Amino acid sequence: MKQPRVIKSICGNVITVDVPLADSIDSAYDMEGQVVAYTAPAAASTEVGLENLSISLDPTCSGIILNNTGCSSKAITFSSYTTDSWVRNVDIVGFNQFVLAAPMAMRITIENVAMHRTNDSDGGAGSPADITIEGSQVLTTGCSTHGAINASSFSVVTGALVLGPNAVVNHFAEQSSQQIQPHQRWASGFLVETSNASLSFINRGILGSGHGWTINAGK
Repeated sequence: MKQPRVIKSICGNVITVDVPLADSIDSAYDMEGQVVAYTAPAAASTEVGLENLSISLDPTCSGIILNNTGCSSKAITFSSYTTDSWVRNVDIVGFNQFVLAAPMAMRITIENVAMHRTNDSDGGAGSPADITIEGSQVLTTGCSTHGAINASSFSVVTGALVLGPNAVVNHFAEQSSQQIQPHQRWASGFLVETSNASLSFINRGILGSGHGWTINAGK
């Protein structure tokens, strides 16, 4: 589980980093941490913004089963190692999955994104996710999902081994079936504040591909 940080100071055997670690490393459970230098890819994007526009997919993929390869694209993806970037004031229509912050994307803001589902769900296995967080220090604020009354989907999910801190603030979901849910294998450091979507911080056990405990240090 990689937690990219900048070392601010070293005093003896105490290392202080710029952002607190979101997961515990407890020797009582035979856990062992390592400090390893790394260099982000030279082609990594930084300070990239997308604002004030609408994105529409026609024909719609809304409600299509997840393993349909023709409907697997996200409207907006922050690729791995993207830093200090944002999307703001965007309307998205017709996608099955709307926004992804990929693993190792850091310091990302997703603000006032309105996502519209135009078809009921087809009832296939695996509900799509509106916003998927797999990076670190991701803030989603003022976002919302609208549309078809039987458009079952997750409002916000985290993926496997997602190291926060990450936060969802002021989130609105029109459909009562929607949830905000850490979804796979031990995400940590996840804050949800002011949302009408139900929260589901659970052990998914053997569900999915064996998702187990989905969250540590969630609130």
